[in-house]
Amino acid sequence: MIYIQYETHPPISLKSATRGQQPGLIDIANINIDTFIDDKITPKNNNSTNKTKIGRIFKKQGNIMAVSRGGNFNVTVPFIAQLYEGELEYNLNELSFHKNLKAFQRREIILTNTCPFPLAIFGAETAENGKDFFEIFLIESPIVISPGQSLPSLIILFKSGIPSPTNFSSSHIILNTNLTNFQLPLYIFDGEINITVHSIEQNIFNFGLLKKGENRSILIGKHGKTSDIQIRNL
Repeated sequence: MIYIQYETHPPISLKSATRGQQPGLIDIANINIDTFIDDKITPKNNNSTNKTKIGRIFKKQGNIMAVSRGGNFNVTVPFIAQLYEGELEYNLNELSFHKNLKAFQRREIILTNTCPFPLAIFGAETAENGKDFFEIFLIESPIVISPGQSLPSLIILFKSGIPSPTNFSSSHIILNTNLTNFQLPLYIFDGEINITVHSIEQNIFNFGLLKKGENRSILIGKHGKTSDIQIRNL
C-alpha cells in the first residue's frame, strides 16, 4: 500500500513549455510506501545453522496515476520498492565506559549483521561531541559482514574520562555502509558498587566458621546505573 500527500491543494497546474525552453519542474506529491511485511506472502527465514535471526527482503510494485481534469491527460508512472528487515546488532556493555577508567583503554567491538544481504562497512567516526573522549578505527576497510555473521569490526580507543562537573553522558558512532549510515551509542557513566560487610573487620570478607561442604554467600547491592556490571575476578 502507498500513501500520497499533495504538496499543495489540488488541482495543481503544470505550465507548458515555451519555445526554446523546458517546462519548470513541479512538486506534485510525497509518496510513502507501507513497510509492513506480510508473513503469509514472505515467510520468515529459518536458518538452522545459525541462531541469529536474519531479516527478509521483498519487492512492492504497482502504478501511480496522476489524474488530470476531465481525465483526458492522465499520467501513469510505475513504481518499485525493495523492503528489508535487519540491522547491525552490538553489545551495549562494550560501548559503555566508566569515567574513572585509565586513559587509552582499547576495546574490540563485534557486530552482527541480521540483514538478508551482506553489509560492507567502509567508514567509521565519532559524533562531534564525543571526539574529545573517543577514537574509532575499523579493523580493516572495508569490512564485509555476511547475513547472520558476527565479526570483530571496530576498535574503540577511550582517551580519558569526562571532567567534573559536566553534563556529558552519551555520544554515538557513525558507520558508513553500502546500505545506509548506522549509529551505535557511546556512553560514559560514573558510580560505584556498594558492598555491606557484616563483620567487625570491615576491610575483609569474614565468612565465620564453616563446616566441611557448607556454603555461604555475600550479597552485593545494585549500583543504580544504566550499565550492567560484570565481576570477573575476586
